[in-house]
Amino acid sequence: MDVGPPEGDHRANSRAEVAVRETKGQCRSMRLHAEHKRGVKLRDDHPAPAWAPRVAGHVLSTVKIGEDGRTAEQRRTGKPWKKFAIPFFENVMTRRLGEMGNSNYASRMVEGRLIGYHMPTGAVLLMTEDGIIRGRGVNRLAE
Repeated sequence: MDVGPPEGDHRANSRAEVAVRETKGQCRSMRLHAEHKRGVKLRDDHPAPAWAPRVAGHVLSTVKIGEDGRTAEQRRTGKPWKKFAIPFFENVMTRRLGEMGNSNYASRMVEGRLIGYHMPTGAVLLMTEDGIIRGRGVNRLAE
């Protein structure tokens, strides 16, 4: 029976510690990049930094190549992740999932800030003024 590392002994749980360190570093990088592109500092009470760990985990699992030459996503599904790499909190437009619209002239696209992907379906997650939405397809917008 595997009991795992002793509680409180960080040295005994090195894989988890490395994963936490990499995720924190990726979160810092994404936040600094988003602040630099927007020209403003994101406050700690802003909702975007709360999404950073989820996006960092996604980036690390789809981009970082392991010792076996594959990413975590390739080990999980057998296929590489094929979506475009769009920076965290970039201004984009997407079509809301499940919304068809009856008018020929109404806009079908929704503008927001990209905060990640829904891994099982590949849908994009956008932060809008109305909240978080899932969409399909992405059109990048000029800042």
